[in-house]
Amino acid sequence: MARKYLYLAVLVVWLSLSVPWPFVAGSVLGYAKEFAAAPPPWSVKTPPGVIEYEALVIENREPAPTPSPFQQMVNLSSSNPLWAELNTAEGHFGQNVVFFYPNGTVIPSWLEGVYGGRQSYAIWWVKLGAIPANGSAVICVGVGPRAQNYYARYNGTVGEAPQLSPVYGEYDSGSSVFIHYWNFASSHAPDGISVYISNGSVAFGDGVHIVGGTNRQPGENGISTPPIPMNYLVDFYGQMTSNVKGVDYATNWIGFSNYLGSSANFPWGGGKLTGFISMNNQSFPTTNVLQAIGGWYGSTPKDNYVPDPSFHVFTVGFLPYPSSPNYAFEAIVDYGKTNLGAYIVAPSALGHLPALPFAILQGNGEGLLAPKGQTIYWLRVRAPPPDGVMPSVAFVGDQYIQLVFAALCGIVLGIVLYIVVLLKRPAFNSLLQRTWRVIRDHPGAPLIITGAVLAVASAALQHDLSSTAALPYFIAIRGYAEVAVGFFIEITETGKS
Repeated sequence: MARKYLYLAVLVVWLSLSVPWPFVAGSVLGYAKEFAAAPPPWSVKTPPGVIEYEALVIENREPAPTPSPFQQMVNLSSSNPLWAELNTAEGHFGQNVVFFYPNGTVIPSWLEGVYGGRQSYAIWWVKLGAIPANGSAVICVGVGPRAQNYYARYNGTVGEAPQLSPVYGEYDSGSSVFIHYWNFASSHAPDGISVYISNGSVAFGDGVHIVGGTNRQPGENGISTPPIPMNYLVDFYGQMTSNVKGVDYATNWIGFSNYLGSSANFPWGGGKLTGFISMNNQSFPTTNVLQAIGGWYGSTPKDNYVPDPSFHVFTVGFLPYPSSPNYAFEAIVDYGKTNLGAYIVAPSALGHLPALPFAILQGNGEGLLAPKGQTIYWLRVRAPPPDGVMPSVAFVGDQYIQLVFAALCGIVLGIVLYIVVLLKRPAFNSLLQRTWRVIRDHPGAPLIITGAVLAVASAALQHDLSSTAALPYFIAIRGYAEVAVGFFIEITETGKS
């Protein structure tokens, strides 16, 4: 009996010395749900050229499913190991990145941009099906060699925002990802876009450029989309000019309205419902107006005057109202905190509001304050996340998944071997004794065995051994080889006794 406990002690010692247990335990305990949802590495089929990948566990924690199709935001931080493999050259950023399902099917994706300065991060959008209420979906993000160009290989399905490409819109895949999408690349108004010109101007080509008028008379200059369901969200990347109180018709509006008409002199000349957000402090037509709020860039006229505004992502729509179960017609900048709010409605009412065109307009006094006007590079329409909450994204690296699986397999192997020792099955003992004699007579055998296992495992998993990410494999496999050798020693001793 004492000898059996000695064998158990040997097992514990070998496992303690050979396996990075703090890492394994921390990974399993800290990411148990993600590891459980992530696909086993051997079941993942990667698109051609992928040399590294991570599983993305996308979790919808709300009691309602996402719409289908659904546009999911994916934020990849520079702290992620994949970042070191990205093509970060100007004009080619992220061209070696591809999103795919574990079965190898490529997912439509669109790189919005890179943000954050030194602490960089990149935002992608991927098109998925419905994610169940309180459920999850699993996809993968893969990286190929820096010379790989998935934008060209999967042109129109995998791509980036138009202003990011060397040639404007060359690799734009927005139409494959979003419900409605315009990049205004042509010199003519794209299908579905209405144009209003009064005393200002609207020009298309590598974006749309809108300049307000200077005659301080009624009239607007800008564009509008086809009617959009009011529970959808509209984003656009561009500029918003702002205004000084007291200048007639100095306005820069964004919002939904059916006051837009055929008259260029008075676009809001008909209809019954409108909801605009403006950059100025002036009043608006009050008949059936939801509400107009001003002051994005400050509370005083001086602060509100931005003659050369910077570029931002503006989101407009009915968004969750703070500290309330209701929604409000609001706008946010760069996915930040809500800046403006108007017209609160219950969630159940959103689907009953009329579909309205979305418009970006400048008045006939705005050109006096912002003579350079504003440029819009792209405008998109996307499905709203359930309860206004975007599903979370957890990155699970393939090497860590494999290490955990290797650890579990090692534990099982050790238990099986230990049982064999306890049971003293002659056939098994004879086989293991012969194996030990080979190792005993050839001191280099453990190293050869470990190297062979490492090579076979890495080849099967399509892993690049030249990268530092291969270290967990080596640690795990080396450890289990040592455990096996230790057991062979004990088994031999058992056979001798």
